[in-house]
Amino acid sequence: MFNKLIGAGFLVLFLAVNSAWAEGFLLKSQRDSLAEKGLSFDLHSIADHVSVLNGGSVHRSSWVGRFDFVVDVDTEKAGLYKGGTLHIDVMNAGGGGLKPTGEMVGDLQGVNNIEAPKSTRLFEAWYEQSLLDGKLSAKAGLHDVNSEFAASENGALYLNGALGIMSSISGNTGVSLFPLTALGTRVKYTPNENFDFLAGVYDGDPGDADINKHNTHIAVKSQDGVFSIAEGQYHYKMPFAGGLPGTVKLGGWHNSQDVQDVAALDDNGDPIIHDDNYGGYAILDQQIFREMDDQGLSVFVMGGAAPQDRDTVQRSVAAGLNYTGLIPSRDKDVMGVAFTNASLSNKLRSSTGQARGETAVEWTYKVQVNDSIVVQPDFQYVVKPGGDDAIKNASVLTLRTDIHF
Repeated sequence: MFNKLIGAGFLVLFLAVNSAWAEGFLLKSQRDSLAEKGLSFDLHSIADHVSVLNGGSVHRSSWVGRFDFVVDVDTEKAGLYKGGTLHIDVMNAGGGGLKPTGEMVGDLQGVNNIEAPKSTRLFEAWYEQSLLDGKLSAKAGLHDVNSEFAASENGALYLNGALGIMSSISGNTGVSLFPLTALGTRVKYTPNENFDFLAGVYDGDPGDADINKHNTHIAVKSQDGVFSIAEGQYHYKMPFAGGLPGTVKLGGWHNSQDVQDVAALDDNGDPIIHDDNYGGYAILDQQIFREMDDQGLSVFVMGGAAPQDRDTVQRSVAAGLNYTGLIPSRDKDVMGVAFTNASLSNKLRSSTGQARGETAVEWTYKVQVNDSIVVQPDFQYVVKPGGDDAIKNASVLTLRTDIHF
């Protein structure tokens, strides 16, 4: 439906129509009654208007949209058994521009984190069982790895894809991510309030989102390999400055699928094949000033690395500052500034002559209009898009509207 939105006026109309429809779809009292019986749902709509102001590959504007219908079933409330949750997310995604934003900018990391091929697809479908009074849980099904692994809480504010999951993972290996998830299972152990330990195993090759348009063609093949990931999380409060909260995450991943060397050839002139691929990462989220309650200034840092002989992105790093409630009377608004850098493999660069890498700087301001509606202007400046010296630095302006019904 987003390809019909051709101007800002259509966006206003879109918001008005959807808000009115949502109010009439089901009264709050009816939703609360169903929730008491174990059935809850969420309707979530995101609409982005993206303009490449200068630089990049093409100076154009584009519409990008995502609509999710999410259903959750609490098996205990439904009268079945304790500790179970069934989650289903059906997503419609697409855009209304002549070119995807990635082609407009020519970047590697992705200036828009909701862009996907036009389709209606089964995005997530999993079952989770909680055990040992909530200390242990297991989840299985179609699952987005980045919903739990390799994610910064503060980085979630931003629109650049590499501030969600670092490019040393997403740019190097097959992984179950938006917009195409794969079958997998995740185990989480929480011994106390300070620690979480997570491990997951997934199909090593989710496939092609342009081909598997509805994510209903689910096949597990031996040649796909297995993507494994593990992460430890430490949650703490600083012993000074009023006990400001922070979280440190350390993780590593491995994909058993064969991968070609980025440059080296064998005696027959064919790429050398490596048996697997792997990498590691670290994340810090830390509040550094608290005004009151959840208001204040927070910092985040993300870093990851992977082998230069089999990966396009050898290192990735990102950092940023978020301030919640900076403007008086706007306690829930969040302003942030961040940067992310993808350093290309030294081995790849020596054979192709590419630039050292790509850097993006992002400024964003999330306006919490009410409990359901968020409006978020966003500006990004991308230096050496794709690590290609021939592409000019790009300025990208986005207006995001995010609605939960």
